[in-house]
Amino acid sequence: MAGIDRALLGRLWPHAPAALLDAVAAHAPQVFARYKINTPLRVAHFLTQVSHESGGGTIPAENLSYSTPQRIAAVWPTRFSVESAQAYVRNPKKLASKVYNGRMGNRLGTDDGYTYRGRGLLQITGRSSYAAIGELTGSISRTIRILPSRPTPRWRSRPASSPGSAACRAATGMTCAPSPGG
Repeated sequence: MAGIDRALLGRLWPHAPAALLDAVAAHAPQVFARYKINTPLRVAHFLTQVSHESGGGTIPAENLSYSTPQRIAAVWPTRFSVESAQAYVRNPKKLASKVYNGRMGNRLGTDDGYTYRGRGLLQITGRSSYAAIGELTGSISRTIRILPSRPTPRWRSRPASSPGSAACRAATGMTCAPSPGG
């Protein structure tokens, strides 16, 4: 089966950081083999999901800074009306606490919803998911560094961890991550 290469990724993700494209292309063969992403259909499904979740490799973390209450109410219609959403406009920490705390292992009365918001190629979300990754990588704080909040130089220099954690989750249905780079 033909693998993915830098040229293909560049066409799929034209605005992604070069370091991410290079890392995904470099690590895809061993990561795909490890998680049995080994048919054209599985590769297509994986790349489609990762492309959607990460905005073509351009969204390293979930942006919860909404500019209108209408959009908040549209995204979370069971949690907000347009009127009740007004207090959360351009307030990502408060919004994250409202929509994510008390579930996915996030504690009520904390900033867990924001701290453990979606990150990485598959937008891993929630304290429980981060803890599962932390068990495999050694610590939750290391997991937060691996799944960055914004495209910083550190993130751009460490994108090799992204293909492995995304492939592991896609292949197993679990939130998990091998060590960085594979």
